Amino acid sequence: MDASSGGAEEVMTQNSGEGDIPVPEPVQEPVEEDKGRMLMDAINSNASLHPDLMMEQLIKDFKLAADLYGERILRLFTGYPKDYISKNLNIPEFRKEISKKMKQKAQELKEENLLDKRYGITNEGLEAAAHALLVEELNNIAPKGFFGERDAETISPYGQQTDAAIYKRGDRYKDIALKKSIKVALRRGHTTLGVEDLRTYRRSAKGKACIIYALDASGSMRGKKLEQAKKAGVALAFKAIQNRDDVGFIAFSSLVKGKVTPTNNFQTILHALAKTRAGQQTDFTQCLKEALTLFPAEDMTKHLIFISDAMPTVGEKPEEDALKEVLQAVGKGITISMIGINLQDETKNFAQTFARYGRGRCIHAKKLDELDHVVLEDYEMARG
Repeated sequence: MDASSGGAEEVMTQNSGEGDIPVPEPVQEPVEEDKGRMLMDAINSNASLHPDLMMEQLIKDFKLAADLYGERILRLFTGYPKDYISKNLNIPEFRKEISKKMKQKAQELKEENLLDKRYGITNEGLEAAAHALLVEELNNIAPKGFFGERDAETISPYGQQTDAAIYKRGDRYKDIALKKSIKVALRRGHTTLGVEDLRTYRRSAKGKACIIYALDASGSMRGKKLEQAKKAGVALAFKAIQNRDDVGFIAFSSLVKGKVTPTNNFQTILHALAKTRAGQQTDFTQCLKEALTLFPAEDMTKHLIFISDAMPTVGEKPEEDALKEVLQAVGKGITISMIGINLQDETKNFAQTFARYGRGRCIHAKKLDELDHVVLEDYEMARG
């Protein structure tokens, strides 16, 4: 059967009956930002983009595979929405068609240097994923007005802002003029910010605090939780660096998976967030020990923000060990807040104790799409 000559409609005829799903419109070739989002989804879910492995998983357990890959990856690789694939996957001709499409799409991504020979994500692919993460979070948080950006001609407490210029590759992400970028997008009739809408400027520095964002990257955070926690990290870094504060980052599971010494380089934080993948268990103690080595010795506001959906699980007495490290941090002038995601009662009690020992705040984020707001609120409170 020739998939390009009405193959999907023929499949639908073979599988006709009550409850059939109409043949969907073909998916248009994804733009660069869509490819970046797809790669970001794969990183967040620890999903392989090897077409043969994808097909094997879809056939073996479609529900599990669909949860792993999500709508965006499946639609961009096969050309069909998840429900339509589920309805027709048992038809041999349809399997051949989507298998062929997945191989073609994977080959295209390799030719664009977004995937390597083994279908792993390349550095260029990571750059695309990081950029997509940034644009998506800016679009999400800009309407909420959390950044409080001033017009370019006003005097900022942190210095005089220069006129905005068109964003170019290589410009610092922290210099994005969000309000002006939104105005450009609106004038052009765009409903979301695109790369072509972005404008940038610089401000002179004045005043500083040091914030470290500690992200739980254990197995339970895989998928949507990790995605939203990364976006919250983007919002925090963007806001803090605009305020001329330094931002550090630690990703941890059963070990520290990645770290960034506090910096004013937004791109460094963005890339560290983007490439973070979910691991296994949750070791708070090791994360806290690592954080203590990252904070500077200077006398300034030092604040550690923990993002987690669980309790510590590594060590003989993981909770007791973690609280001892919290007290060590407080003794060095560091405050610690805990932002919990969908916490159970036992976990909630530990989170409250953790934050109380850390002289910070304990916030239970029940809605994932509000996580960025919660993180920014905690940052502003710590900054004073």
